[in-house]
Amino acid sequence: MTSHLIYKYPNPAGTSPTHRAPGWHRDYLQAMMTLGHYSIPRIELKCAYYFTDLSQPKCGNTMVVPGSNLLTKPLETPDGQADPEGAIEPLLNPGDCLIFENRTWHAGSVNLSEQIRKGIMIGYGYRWVTPMDFRQQNEDFIEKLTPFERFMVGEKYDNVKSFEPDGGANPLKEWCTTHKLPIARHLGPENTVTNIY
Repeated sequence: MTSHLIYKYPNPAGTSPTHRAPGWHRDYLQAMMTLGHYSIPRIELKCAYYFTDLSQPKCGNTMVVPGSNLLTKPLETPDGQADPEGAIEPLLNPGDCLIFENRTWHAGSVNLSEQIRKGIMIGYGYRWVTPMDFRQQNEDFIEKLTPFERFMVGEKYDNVKSFEPDGGANPLKEWCTTHKLPIARHLGPENTVTNIY
């Protein structure tokens, strides 16, 4: 759905350790503006891969508030504080991946190090949600992909031209079946989870 190559340069000397850029927010603002905090569903899963050593705090890490994806109202930050209750700054090594969803409140911590924080964030979502960064992948790129890979980047992966009520072939479903993983998890009463195989 989206991808961002992010270089976060060191902040100028004297920058407050509580500086946040960007500030605390949820992703997929278009849906937030339409549906609001109470009704917003999980639409996107963000995978943030880091190429820089972020094993020390205040190196430009992405901060998160665990469990905030379940909030049905805006996140509150106590007066006089830069961060909401429960905020953490994950300490990561090069190659680590921070995974969070669109409803998870997150912010960019200050970078008081001497290095540029480098990373790429890739957002994965349902095929029925329009990608934010592109409408169609480059043909040269698509030609190199397997049907599974085409499916994963949101492109056409078979030559079916007729309407298929069930959505047709699903390479991800086939992959899950091969690896004995559920193809869906339905949330039920009292937060019960039903795996659909």
